[in-house]
Amino acid sequence: ALPIYTVFFLLGEKMKLNMKLVQKILEYLESDGHSYIFEKSYTDDFGTRKEALGDFTYEEIKYHTILLAEDGLVKTIEYIGIEEYTLPERLTMKGHLYLEKIRKRNQKR
Repeated sequence: ALPIYTVFFLLGEKMKLNMKLVQKILEYLESDGHSYIFEKSYTDDFGTRKEALGDFTYEEIKYHTILLAEDGLVKTIEYIGIEEYTLPERLTMKGHLYLEKIRKRNQKR
């Protein structure tokens, strides 16, 4: 099983770090996935976000995206429209190397 650590969400609520979601976000961005599925207003009519990232809430996805950006694993862009978003744009070199490390660890299991 993947380790899950307790971290605090922006408003003091506890949220768990889910390494499966971290891997899914990194793999999606590696495959040239589009940033629009990370927008809050994105309607998942065709199940694209669920298929790509799993059955996670928008808040979980946003939180993990912020953590990945803070650690330098993804490059983000600030989108300002009706709402403001921090959208992951692509993996950084550090993100590619980390994803490779995750895959090697998973192969050993």
